[in-house]
Amino acid sequence: MHALVSPGMDDLTRVVGLLSPLVADGAEGDAEQRLARHGWRLTDVGRRLWSSQGFAGQLFPGLGRDDTDQFEVTVLARPGDVDDGDHEERCHEEFVALFGDGVERLRPVLGEPGFVGEAGQDGFPEEIDAAMLALWQAGAGGLFLACTHEDSGLPFRIVVVVDLAGRQLLRVASLR
Repeated sequence: MHALVSPGMDDLTRVVGLLSPLVADGAEGDAEQRLARHGWRLTDVGRRLWSSQGFAGQLFPGLGRDDTDQFEVTVLARPGDVDDGDHEERCHEEFVALFGDGVERLRPVLGEPGFVGEAGQDGFPEEIDAAMLALWQAGAGGLFLACTHEDSGLPFRIVVVVDLAGRQLLRVASLR
């Protein structure tokens, strides 16, 4: 049994290597079956946590109008500080740079993303809750790198997410 690790940006390509088969295999079976088929093991039923090769991810079952299952691995997180605006600004600047670095690290592995941009920008998939996003559409869904920060005082996070529903997340082909 591997000890669970907190991945960092140096682990980004390993995490993507573990998640890419979930997109490539087609949408056969439910999310749990697909995770198990690719070596992920359920470690906490209540929180829907799964692990593989020392990394942990969380399954978010489709609850909304599009019934989408997403599996998310947090690669890096820093706590926010509601009482220190300078800390929040420094974290924001750091995570903008880390996100850009992450996209560059993944280009040789995944190719050019179909979309890179910020929330509110034309072409940003409205069903994805992130501040910044790089999306690779493939197979049965898509894989994306995202920078999230829900609110002041909450963590800044770099996450890799696999959309397991087989949706076409890219709506405008000219975004490449």
